[in-house]
Amino acid sequence: MFTSYTSHTGSYISYMIRLRKRTCLPLVLLLLIAGQRAHAQFTTAIDAINVKGDAGGVEMIWKIKAGNTCNGIQILRSLDSISFSTIGTIEGVCGSLEEAQVYTFTDLQPVPNRINYYRILLNDLGYSHTVSLPVIAVQANGYLLFPHPASNFMNLYFSNATLREQTLSIYNVQGQPVATTTTSAEQINLHVSQYPAGLYTFRLLPLNLSGKFYILH
Repeated sequence: MFTSYTSHTGSYISYMIRLRKRTCLPLVLLLLIAGQRAHAQFTTAIDAINVKGDAGGVEMIWKIKAGNTCNGIQILRSLDSISFSTIGTIEGVCGSLEEAQVYTFTDLQPVPNRINYYRILLNDLGYSHTVSLPVIAVQANGYLLFPHPASNFMNLYFSNATLREQTLSIYNVQGQPVATTTTSAEQINLHVSQYPAGLYTFRLLPLNLSGKFYILH
């Protein structure tokens, strides 16, 4: 009887060890997932984020709501809205228990002719939502089409320092005119969703700029 009891006790201990091994890994995974979720949490402490600027610099302005404090701020930038890297920090205690606090940061090296995505990380509180800004850099006597190829809309950027009225004419592949518009600015917004897919050319006068673009649907 004693030998039998010892054998059952050993079997029970072995069973409990195996059971702990089985439950240990899921527990570790749950802890890791919980840690990742906590790190990637989004904060409601930021009231709003505004971005403006060009290739010379992008200014960010945001407000931390009253009643929220954090231990430092990180400013992050991305070119695909997925992989972000830190481009600046604001050290020290941020926010206030009594009143809202406004912060600014200028990105002096935005990536030109790309959409730059930004978000704020309030240490201990989490991430803000993501905001974006196309950063356009047009050389003198040049132009930029963005986005291109286009399906719904496209912007034509050019240099027009004197704000002289410009006339844009668009032609299909047969050379037939399909649209004409004028502006005194340095940008023309084109809604191209109604145009058939294909190749088009344009001319901007009196700047005497010409080029081509593609529409894909």
